[in-house]
Amino acid sequence: AAGGADGALRPLVRSATDVGRALGQLAMPTSSEEAEALGDARQALVGLGDLALACPAGSRDNKRFLVWIEEVVDRVRNTPVGRSLLLPGGWCTRAGGHPLVYAVRRHHGHYALAVTNCGDGLEYHPIVADPLLDGFRYAHTVVLDDVDPGTLMDASTWALLYRPLIFPAPGKKQSEHIYAKVLPFLNKRPLMASAYHERGGVGGGGPGSAAARDPNDSGSPNEPFGGGDDRVAPLTAKARGGDASCARLALEAAR
Repeated sequence: AAGGADGALRPLVRSATDVGRALGQLAMPTSSEEAEALGDARQALVGLGDLALACPAGSRDNKRFLVWIEEVVDRVRNTPVGRSLLLPGGWCTRAGGHPLVYAVRRHHGHYALAVTNCGDGLEYHPIVADPLLDGFRYAHTVVLDDVDPGTLMDASTWALLYRPLIFPAPGKKQSEHIYAKVLPFLNKRPLMASAYHERGGVGGGGPGSAAARDPNDSGSPNEPFGGGDDRVAPLTAKARGGDASCARLALEAAR
């Protein structure tokens, strides 16, 4: 983060803008579906940058916090079925902070929420040892399916999830609050049950998946998550030099 807690989201604002601009300048032939997917990604990144810029990160200001939460809930409520919304997330410490990106996708009768992380807190994500790397590969995005609409339209849910971003505290305490307490509450199951349910393929179109239950959510090419095996991103290594610019975070979220 730049310049202390109040600058925790500043790199994400810049990177969301830059990645969105780059997507708009791709000089390659695309199908209509690919063009639509790129347009959706650019629009989501613009919204992500706007919300990150307006977020009172590290401010400890309850009044601004409540106003900002109302804006988040309003955007979630107005997201059309079959579309996604990117939201800034993460936590602040006294020295800075660590950004995350939350992606909310609306389905018929339920939501899915994806958490993208490219640094601290990846110990809460699926991980495998890779002898070729002499290290580990991580799932940088975890998807929580079957989130009740009432849960995401309740301002108190977002207040719990965003409290670590507004009120600085030690990083380990902040990540534990998000990953071990709030995220499992959203779909009423342990986080790793969601993560490995998704990666095992059952959540990607099998008999128990949201896509199988809802024929209108069949996993079209412009769906970043919420149907189809292609939504499960490969496990990859951490960036060697870290992701201080949040460029990888923005790219992963736009996937």
